[in-house]
Amino acid sequence: MIAALDPADLSGVSGALRTLEVPTLLIWGTNDEAFGLKWAYQLRDTIPGVRDVIEVEGAKTFFPFERPDDLAEHLRNFWGR
Repeated sequence: MIAALDPADLSGVSGALRTLEVPTLLIWGTNDEAFGLKWAYQLRDTIPGVRDVIEVEGAKTFFPFERPDDLAEHLRNFWGR
């Protein structure tokens, strides 16, 4: 999957992302080797609807599958439950 990524993929949608004003939560693993933490903040600065960036300590790319409780807790808080 990583080898198939092309920087043009993100630049191709960045214009649309700049108009995305729906409430958005970014949840990012701090140990993600493929997508470093800086990408979370770049997306935050690109998407106007981002309300928060949550850093999940020690989590990697697929942490939602490996640590679903970490994801669920932040989603519940974001959705106001």
